[in-house]
Amino acid sequence: MVEERLSPGSHDYIELLFHWHRYQVAAELVKGLRVLDLGIGTAYGSNYLAGYAEHVTGIDIDSQAVEAAQLQYHRPNLTFISGELQQHCFEEKSFDAVVLFEVIEHIAQDQQQSLIREIQRILKPNGLFLMSTPDHDRTKNFPEKNPYHTGELTETELRWLLDQNFAFSELYSQEVNAASLIWSRDTTSFRGYGIKILSGSSVPAPLDTVTRLTLIAQASNAPLEHSLASVCVEYERRILTELWDRSGHLQWQLQMKQEEEDRRQIEIAGLQKTLNESQDTIRTLQAQLDQANRDVGIISDTLLTMHESYRERLERLDNLEATVQEINPLRQRIAELETELNVVYQSRSWRLIKRYWRTMDSPGLGPLLKRMRRTMIKLRHRSSNSE
Repeated sequence: MVEERLSPGSHDYIELLFHWHRYQVAAELVKGLRVLDLGIGTAYGSNYLAGYAEHVTGIDIDSQAVEAAQLQYHRPNLTFISGELQQHCFEEKSFDAVVLFEVIEHIAQDQQQSLIREIQRILKPNGLFLMSTPDHDRTKNFPEKNPYHTGELTETELRWLLDQNFAFSELYSQEVNAASLIWSRDTTSFRGYGIKILSGSSVPAPLDTVTRLTLIAQASNAPLEHSLASVCVEYERRILTELWDRSGHLQWQLQMKQEEEDRRQIEIAGLQKTLNESQDTIRTLQAQLDQANRDVGIISDTLLTMHESYRERLERLDNLEATVQEINPLRQRIAELETELNVVYQSRSWRLIKRYWRTMDSPGLGPLLKRMRRTMIKLRHRSSNSE
């Protein structure tokens, strides 16, 4: 149903003319009344009616549409509620007017009678019912069918539905066409309405000097009996069709440009994603490079330490080699002494000395000989002192 909801910002200006014209006519008829607007859509119509009525209650089965309306439009005499009309059980004769624009065709025909009866129940005895719906006598010949319109009515069917529930009813036709309008600036017998497109949005505007191009007059010395106010339309709508075709072509060009822009945006988004991924990769590689540089620094420090240790060891080795050079003569001297000692060991004197010490260390003679030796040393010492 979103496709069926028209907003003032739409570029479908033909539909805007249809819808705004109906709401402008209705606004004059509901001044100072309590109004129920059934099927609010985007709620711009309810908001417009609230500028004239005592109070407007807008209702829609789409809760999201109601929530959007509550956020967008704020008037003390404007209320929005969601749900079916019957489920709210409004009091009998509680509204002066009920507006049902472009809604009944969305309701199956076997349920339309009960809806109209409920509307009649909540209307005051002299209340006003305003409605609009596509003419099925026309739309049935359209090549494209609206899938949302499950209950379109012909003129005969609509007359029967109204006659079954109301004592008086009038049927009007509405069409958007290329036309020439003649209206009086001096009387109010002809009601003219218009819309303006401002900053991409449509607003109601009366017919005024801005919209006129030609001045037409009649004059007489006798009272003027016939009004010139009238409308002349091009019957087969060729002018409007041509404008539609041009508009459609422009819309097609705009759509093509929009699609191209969308593709460009998608491409830009893809490139941006690739750029972001590349930047992430660069940051990752930079982090790895920084870590590698830190590792190289650690390895360099380790190599420097190892080099210093190696240098110290080389110095120690050099010192050891110098020490070895110093030790070599000692080794040679030791060898010479060992040779001399071996000669001593082989001599007769060494054998006598060894025998002497063995005797001195023997358990039997050793102690006696040691005492005799000490006695002799003492005697020698005394003899030396007496001299």
